[in-house]
Amino acid sequence: MCKLSLESRYGNRNHRKTWPAKLRGFLRGEPKDGYTAYHDIYRLSCKEENMSSLLHKIHPDLSFREPTEDEISYLLLLESVGPHTSDVAEQHVKKCGAMMSPVDAAVVQCLRDVLEAAISAALEDWETVDGGPTATTTEAGSALSFSRLPLDIQAYIIRCVFEFPGRLIHCISRLDPFFEPIEHAQPAPRFLNRFHMTRSPCSLTFATKPSKLLAPLGTCKTFFLLGIHAFYGLNTFAFSSLGEFGRFCSGIGPARLQRIQHVELLWAGNQFLCFQGERKTPNGRPRYTSRRTWDLRHLREMQSLKYLVVHISETGKEHVRRGHEPARHVESQALVTKGQPNARKTRSMRTIQGLDYILSLRGMAKVVFYDFERSLKFGGRHVIRD
Repeated sequence: MCKLSLESRYGNRNHRKTWPAKLRGFLRGEPKDGYTAYHDIYRLSCKEENMSSLLHKIHPDLSFREPTEDEISYLLLLESVGPHTSDVAEQHVKKCGAMMSPVDAAVVQCLRDVLEAAISAALEDWETVDGGPTATTTEAGSALSFSRLPLDIQAYIIRCVFEFPGRLIHCISRLDPFFEPIEHAQPAPRFLNRFHMTRSPCSLTFATKPSKLLAPLGTCKTFFLLGIHAFYGLNTFAFSSLGEFGRFCSGIGPARLQRIQHVELLWAGNQFLCFQGERKTPNGRPRYTSRRTWDLRHLREMQSLKYLVVHISETGKEHVRRGHEPARHVESQALVTKGQPNARKTRSMRTIQGLDYILSLRGMAKVVFYDFERSLKFGGRHVIRD
């Protein structure tokens, strides 16, 4: 009996990712370990990558949807080209009279309109101050380069292109729960990395790619340098899980990470995978440690971080403290603590795993905790009681 309990406690812990191999077998028609449904592979990937596998447990301002028929037709047309270069695929799409997906087209057009309007307004102001349109052209008659504009006008243009005031930039890194990946589109199984900046439902496969949103950075070195500071320093980045937060921070690198000032985070992870430590138990078995909140270490690397918003479930039934106690004891303690911040039928917020990463932050302007459970029930944002 003791041997069985020890085996269950120490011997059956997972510490290696298996979802890429299972997804590869599923796409090739050779399912592994009984994973014959895409939904099961999606749930497994969320568990192994430190995310909630429940579709409703994402950031309160984000929701997923199924792709439309037009979006699917566009993707299938690209897939029919096969594993060729993107240039060949784009030429093929143009010959067939198809356009880019509506989401990407809207983003590209919006960036183009904003950039043109910003440059026109800035040059008009400059001509008014400096006395004539001759200052906007060179001797050869060509347009003046961006680097030769006054610094205040450069800053104005940069903010118009890379700042999205009043909107969250949702950083999503996961499989599409409603649409299976196409093998030609994904040679190797990997997550979709996408940005979403509106409250409208998001189709993950057709959401905005970071490379397209940040395409203006390739204009010139000056535009790149100023754009990096503006995009990461002025915008608010939202994450729907601890795993997505960790992958985003590891992907952009420490230099860009140090420019971020505003973060919103849903405190949701998964204990499915653990670290296999070097230390042993008294019985000689490997000791496993939690990796659920390990990604929060990146908060300490954000030297410019000023505002942090955390969405966490305080009143959810699955998080109520000491759920093993008899009901009569719970009710008596709930009656005594009724109206107090640390009420009995709520989560113990001072003992949540990973809180030390936030308590170690310094120089913060504001840290706010919202109750995610009440946001699901009533909408809006509700500050936690404790």
